[in-house]
Amino acid sequence: MKTVTDHHTKMAETLTELSAHPTPESATKRLRFSYKSSLVALTSVLLLAAGMGFALRSENEPAALTLSEKSDARSSSIQPSSVEPTVSATLPIVREITGSGYVVAPYMAVIYAERGGQIADILVVPGDKVTIGQPLLLIRDEKAGFALENAKLALNSAKLTLSAARISWAQTEATLHRQTELSRRGAIASNRLEDAQTAARIAANKVEHAKAEFEKADLAVRIAEDRVTDLIVRAPIPGTVTQLSAHVGDAVLDRVDAIHDGIGLMKIADLDQLVVDADVSEKAISTLSDDLIGEAVLDAYPDHSFPFALQRVSPEVNAAKGTVRLRLKPFDAPRGLRPGMAARIRIALRPSSTHAHSQPGANP
Repeated sequence: MKTVTDHHTKMAETLTELSAHPTPESATKRLRFSYKSSLVALTSVLLLAAGMGFALRSENEPAALTLSEKSDARSSSIQPSSVEPTVSATLPIVREITGSGYVVAPYMAVIYAERGGQIADILVVPGDKVTIGQPLLLIRDEKAGFALENAKLALNSAKLTLSAARISWAQTEATLHRQTELSRRGAIASNRLEDAQTAARIAANKVEHAKAEFEKADLAVRIAEDRVTDLIVRAPIPGTVTQLSAHVGDAVLDRVDAIHDGIGLMKIADLDQLVVDADVSEKAISTLSDDLIGEAVLDAYPDHSFPFALQRVSPEVNAAKGTVRLRLKPFDAPRGLRPGMAARIRIALRPSSTHAHSQPGANP
């Protein structure tokens, strides 16, 4: 197709002649107008030619294939294989129970002071291992000391009173014995024997009263000594001091008030018998059995996983979370295992174990 016409050829020759010969200002303005018009016309012609060329190409090319036709074309180019694929044997699907929890110390004691007072000295620091009965801290209570001294003085006084009563009773008994012998001989009147008998009975009563007072004073001494002894706070269990919240000079409450307010002096735990308490979905209850063994990993030691055995399943379900708590006994755990560490657990189940309905963890 001829895209450049004779009109365009003449227009190009005119533009060439005008550019070769200078013109006055009026002619220049007419030339500018003619030049712009020529450019517009030339652009239109070129666009028209491009459109016609595209139309010619579209007529010569076949229509575009649809997606289904292209898919059929590709499929037809693939030759079917002469080897049929083999079906592998069905493998058992492995299921898992996962959960998260924390390391806990089941043998742990919160330490309280039996008697209130002021802390005079602290004998341990966190991390110290202690034995049962070992002194942990000392409490100063001057009133308890004064009470003990007063009780001891009262005990000494009661002891002297008892000794005097016994001496008096012994004297009256001797007098009664003589008066009885003389009365038997008829040497004295009968009223003197009666007076001796009355005096002996009074002396005996005084001895019993003095003995009771002595025992009461002795009991008061023991109570005062216990109060002073209670000022020494001792370890109720063997283990390691894991927490210390007391300071020298602090005023502390006695056990009853401290427990009510939830204020403890320190904590001791047996770190040789740590366990993991983890929460899993309640849907896993039917798959649990006593012989399950799983794997746990601590956030503090992500590269050191260790096995554990199911020790106990909580007898109740957390209704708010829809979980049940498991107590797990770890094996070959990291040496740095500490209470409060976060742990993630995984228990692999085979189809055979999903039908187990035994009650795991019957014994704590």
